[in-house]
Parts: sequence; structure tokens; C-alpha cells
Amino acid sequence: MPESFEVKLKRDADARTVLEAAGRLPGMSTAINRECVARSFLERLLTDRDECRSTP
Repeated sequence: MPESFEVKLKRDADARTVLEAAGRLPGMSTAINRECVARSFLERLLTDRDECRSTP
């Protein structure tokens, strides 16, 4: 297995299940959900939470 790798999930996939499984692999030190990190960062950064929302 390479030193680092990226897994891209389908929209309907359960990211938490994948993260938990990856975290149990031998030699795995960190598993990160980038979408969750980005969303959390934006929620803290934006004063108006509706800035990132799009409504039809």
C-alpha cells in the first residue's frame, strides 16, 4: 500500500463507516473526511450561514 492515498466516495456512501474502517487498518495513523473539515471551517468563517446555500 502506498504511504498515502485518497478514497473518493459516492454521494450516498456512509463516510463515517469508511473512516472508522480505515482507522482500524494496520499502519493507518489518520483518516480525514475533507468535506466535513471544509464544511466545519466555512460554518465558523461565515457570519451569514446562508451564503453557501443555493435554493431553486
